[in-house]
Amino acid sequence: MSLFRSRLQGGRYLYQQYNICECRFDSAQCCPAKKDASVESIISLQNGVIATSQYILSTENLAQIESNMQDAINEFHMWIAMVQYGTNSPEFRNSDEWETYQSRGHDIVVEKGTPEMISQMKEVESHYENLIKHFDMMVENHNQRVKYNFNYENKSLDL
Repeated sequence: MSLFRSRLQGGRYLYQQYNICECRFDSAQCCPAKKDASVESIISLQNGVIATSQYILSTENLAQIESNMQDAINEFHMWIAMVQYGTNSPEFRNSDEWETYQSRGHDIVVEKGTPEMISQMKEVESHYENLIKHFDMMVENHNQRVKYNFNYENKSLDL
């Protein structure tokens, strides 16, 4: 399965799981900005998963890969905040997510979600906080493991 198709299915799953949009995913008139934000959040989360896999398998260039993971997580949170607050709201414009939005050069305008959508975004937010906690633990544990890693006959080994 292509990466694009897998991302598209991930976006459909997010719509089905959290009912982010009030209409069907395939509907042509379906809240395009909210749909885009939702699908883009899935793409950024998948980029984070890819970077995490690279990080776990690496013993070198960890700072760069960790930066890639953090960027993907920040972008994921930005897309969620766009739906939760709306891109023109003071809450969004005075947040770290606004800085991420500007640094990426985005110009998409997303209106604040419906009360049901905002409730669902709060659920996603609680999962996000858990993701950050596990992300920090993984980085700490991997950095400990790498301290005891060495190469022997072109093989990477841990003590």
